[in-house]
Amino acid sequence: MERFAKKAGVFFSLLLMILSLSVTVYGVDDSVLKQTEAKLKTAESEMKKAESDYQKAVSDLTTVQGKIEKSKESLSELESRNWDNEVLSNYSKWQNALSEVTEKEGVYNIWKRKADDALIEYHKGSFGFFEYVGAEDALDVLRNEKYASYTNPDKDDDATNLDNMKNSFDFIRQCNEIRADEGVDPESNESLSVLKVTDHLMAVAQVYADYARTNTEHIHDFNIGENIAWGYKEPFKAWYDKEKEMYQSGNSDFETIGHYRNIVNAEYFTTGFAVAQGGSYSIDQVQTFYWEAENSMTVDEYESRFMVYYNKVTEEYNKLKPLLEKSKSELESIKSDVAEYEDEYNKSLDESSKAKDEIASIKQELESLEKSLSESKTKVSETKKLKEEKEKNHASLQSEYSSMKIRYEREQSALSKEESMKNGVSMAVSKEPVSQISQEDTSVSSTVSDINSSVKSDVSDDNVIESKQTTEVSDAVRETFNWSEINDQTGVGTTGMIVGVVALVVVGVLCIVFLRIRT
Repeated sequence: MERFAKKAGVFFSLLLMILSLSVTVYGVDDSVLKQTEAKLKTAESEMKKAESDYQKAVSDLTTVQGKIEKSKESLSELESRNWDNEVLSNYSKWQNALSEVTEKEGVYNIWKRKADDALIEYHKGSFGFFEYVGAEDALDVLRNEKYASYTNPDKDDDATNLDNMKNSFDFIRQCNEIRADEGVDPESNESLSVLKVTDHLMAVAQVYADYARTNTEHIHDFNIGENIAWGYKEPFKAWYDKEKEMYQSGNSDFETIGHYRNIVNAEYFTTGFAVAQGGSYSIDQVQTFYWEAENSMTVDEYESRFMVYYNKVTEEYNKLKPLLEKSKSELESIKSDVAEYEDEYNKSLDESSKAKDEIASIKQELESLEKSLSESKTKVSETKKLKEEKEKNHASLQSEYSSMKIRYEREQSALSKEESMKNGVSMAVSKEPVSQISQEDTSVSSTVSDINSSVKSDVSDDNVIESKQTTEVSDAVRETFNWSEINDQTGVGTTGMIVGVVALVVVGVLCIVFLRIRT
């Protein structure tokens, strides 16, 4: 009985070893798991690239749509304006203004002729005045002096112009104020009298002033004193202020201080003054000085007599002057409008041309953008489809990898347990003395060993086949029997299951052997 128990222990140990082989044959090894993981990473990279391509395609589509919308807005704005009507309207304004200019010029010319007729006497200048007062000696100077050709009474800048003559009286008053302030002649210490005015000295001053516009020299045709200033609005600053300072500093050279000496000379009792404009210095003034003369009068008396004539010859003109100035202002205003309307017409013509070119350009651009829009939509569709395919492929590989990893971890855990079991069985078998086993036991052991070797060989072959085909499962097998589900639930590979069945057969054989031994 004891021997039977020992033999039974040996048989059951062998049985456990065979069963352990059926459990330890698995369908997932480390290399297969790594291959699947590599495929998963590749699929993930392809999925991300597909997503990036899709997002870029969507962005490009949005950009094209924005450009199209903006171009359409610009086109609508340009086409909303009737450029041809604007050009025609501005042209009409310009032509109407030109017609109005012609009309205003006609009115102005009428008033100008009337004003000119009213100023016939005025344009005679001081010639007319001297004729009016009977100053023949003054007329003789204006007509016969050798430099008389420089005078032109019809010119506004001439010294004989009545308004220039009118402005000369204030300068004479300034000279008399200076003489009053000086009191006495610094050379003779004699009292300075108030200078009076004569027609003759006024005429001489006018001839000298007209000549001085283009000639910077004194004439000295008359035995008189003469002061000339070029380019001064205030001639007494040069004649009196500067030269008095030099005189008081000890300068007695008449060429340097002669103007000052003429002004404060006690021997002079009469004077004349003239103002001419234009020329080399824009303005020049001449003052003449002489001894006592007949027909002299104070500045106020002379000016009063002059103004009687001046008002007489300008009375009709003064009545026409407001009408003339109004007509001139209207003419200048409409001429300004003409220039403005012409500019507006040319501007609208240019804008119209540019707008038409821009409209054509935008339409051409829209055609190109519409084509780009179609291409962008196609690109979005294609990249979206590819993205979905890559996502599906990634999800499939992710599921497969997750399942395979679970199986792999379970198998690794089972292998660890199996190794512990094998070590335990080996230790138990090693304690039984080999010498006590009969020849019959040896025969049985040999038989079991042969069976075990045969099973291992078959299992090894199946394991190689399973390793090679672990990632490519037959569709037909999947449809008839879900092996992977069983594997996931049990942790046993397909080959392991086959070996398990073989192991059951071996157990049956062992049982028969065991019974034979027993009998």
